[in-house]
Amino acid sequence: MPLRLFTICLFLVFMVFVCEVTMPFQVWWQLGYVIVIFYMLQYPQQTRYAILLGIITSMLIATGYIISLQWSESVQDFPIERGLSLLAIWLGVYFSIRFKAQLDREIKQREQLNAVFNNATEGMLIVNEQGEIVLVNIYAQLMFGYNEGELVDRSVEELLPAGLRSAHRQHRQGFMSSPQSRPMGVGRELTAKRKDGSEFPVEVSLSYFRSEEGPFAIAFVLDMTERKKAREKLIEEKILAQSYFELAPVLFVVLDTKGHVISVNDYGCQHLGYSKDAVMGRHFTEFMPEDGRIDALGRFDRLLDGSSNEFQNESIVRNSRGEEVEMSWRKTAIRDKDGVAVAVLSAGIDITEKKRQEKLTILHHAAIQNLNDDLEIKIRNRTAQLNEAVHK
Repeated sequence: MPLRLFTICLFLVFMVFVCEVTMPFQVWWQLGYVIVIFYMLQYPQQTRYAILLGIITSMLIATGYIISLQWSESVQDFPIERGLSLLAIWLGVYFSIRFKAQLDREIKQREQLNAVFNNATEGMLIVNEQGEIVLVNIYAQLMFGYNEGELVDRSVEELLPAGLRSAHRQHRQGFMSSPQSRPMGVGRELTAKRKDGSEFPVEVSLSYFRSEEGPFAIAFVLDMTERKKAREKLIEEKILAQSYFELAPVLFVVLDTKGHVISVNDYGCQHLGYSKDAVMGRHFTEFMPEDGRIDALGRFDRLLDGSSNEFQNESIVRNSRGEEVEMSWRKTAIRDKDGVAVAVLSAGIDITEKKRQEKLTILHHAAIQNLNDDLEIKIRNRTAQLNEAVHK
């Protein structure tokens, strides 16, 4: 098509040149050149051919002028008209090039916008003042289960359950009368309806723009189904973890980086006879005998500075009655994404009874060993006496 158009225009230019040469001194032939060039410039995408045609036409006009100089001096040529023709031709070419460049930029921007619009990972709908959908991206079509083009010109309320449509219509009219952008972070969570009638949770944020046709709303829609399931599962896991934290037969204590108690479970408070209020905010060494505090602080500092991520130890803790309770601890540093310690989790088990049983066992073993030693001595003495009596 471009080459065909160029060929036709080139033929017309040569026809004008032939007419000019055969029927000289007609100012209208200069107008013929301009008309052909401007016809070519109607198609700004053919700028290269328009420039080439302009060069050829300029050469033909110059050639015509040279030929006219050979004619009788009694006949007047039209040099001004020829100059104006050249000026008109190249002004047309210049503005055609400018227009082509602008058109290319607009096409490129439109393609980029279409790419962003259609490849967005969230549903996007543009709605006019009457609530009609005028544009929808591919993701939104898939989200709501519609084929291409089915949502255009439909009312946006059709994407909501019947019970929500009236209230949404009022909200939409209020937004259109006083539009303001609302980011996704503060978006409104709604229930939407697919083409098959199934409902699903969505979060919607809004923006807007105005044109000659009036205000338009841009709705950004996120399907919250999976996120809602994940959130519900997280809540369940949190409840389960909190239940274990509170009810497990283990003393759980969370300390800040200065060693103060920031959390303690119910079991630990009940086992040691303290209320939570009596424990929260106090330094962990306050519950230890003085002779064990220095070693405990050293281990705590090594845990925070990264010398060790966790350690196990045994220590003495005083309960609310002042009694000493022997505990076995497993302490772990809780770190942020940069590896900096932000807290320490201590899990302790009361081993007082275990230690008492171990001591009793040692005492029993010692007593049995003493009895065995005494018995061996008595047996050796008795044996010696019998041997002596036999030899007599």
